[in-house]
Amino acid sequence: MPLKMVRPVLLWLLVSLVLAVLLAGISLGFGLLLQPQLDIQLHNTYFVVQPLLLIGVLFLLLLLVFGFLMLLRSQYPLQTYLLLAAVSALLIGIVTLLISSLTTSGMVGWTVYPPLNATDSQLTSSINPYQLLLNGAYAVQLLAVTTLGYSCYRVGKLAASH
Repeated sequence: MPLKMVRPVLLWLLVSLVLAVLLAGISLGFGLLLQPQLDIQLHNTYFVVQPLLLIGVLFLLLLLVFGFLMLLRSQYPLQTYLLLAAVSALLIGIVTLLISSLTTSGMVGWTVYPPLNATDSQLTSSINPYQLLLNGAYAVQLLAVTTLGYSCYRVGKLAASH
């Protein structure tokens, strides 16, 4: 592979990794990224995740975004489509693992623990953070599957034309 082809790919990987770390650090605080686990509370739901997993998912999402941008201005569309397919496959695997752990964890719903002076109208909430996280994981998985399918289609079409 010529150096001219490797340089944009390395830049793509480096920029995606740096932005993933910066986004995670800015949104959660850089001190929390050094902890062995992150404790995240969304409404009434408590999540414990590893910082490396959070950075990894952000990294793969940014790789997809920057991959599309590289593809728009690429002189080497075949290699870019192959990289997009590989990134999409990795993202599908990670999101499938997340969905599997969410659906088999025994947490099938959520409960509102009311304060002592709450009325019935204050107890009802239309936001279910567990379902919101699960739907977001399904949406990311759908995006990754669509990207993988389109990338494979384009690789086949480009290979057939040569």
